[in-house]
Amino acid sequence: MTTIEATRPQQRASLATKYHTFMSRHASLMPTFAAVAILILILVAARLKWERFLSPSNISSLLLDNAALMILAVGMTFVIVTGGIDLSVGSVMAFTCIWLSEMLAGGMSAAVAIPLTLVAAH
Repeated sequence: MTTIEATRPQQRASLATKYHTFMSRHASLMPTFAAVAILILILVAARLKWERFLSPSNISSLLLDNAALMILAVGMTFVIVTGGIDLSVGSVMAFTCIWLSEMLAGGMSAAVAIPLTLVAAH
């Protein structure tokens, strides 16, 4: 009976040591772990509230409807990670979208208008 009681504090110390080691080695990944945990929590809550939320057609619809936002998010992530300046993504997106729509409405070929817009946005 004394051996069981003697091993429990060692086991607790071992778990605390393992936790501390994990946290010290992976501290930079904690925001990522937190974001993934929050995403999973949101998906579970949405699934409980709406039965068909995680259906393939709904997920496909969400991805297609938000594709432009995802591309902008990836672009801004690269800007932030590389330590670049804020490019005012919203205003650049508004400028290029309006300019592209004006060029297309004016009869310019999409093969010319799209590359010009991409160069202007760069």
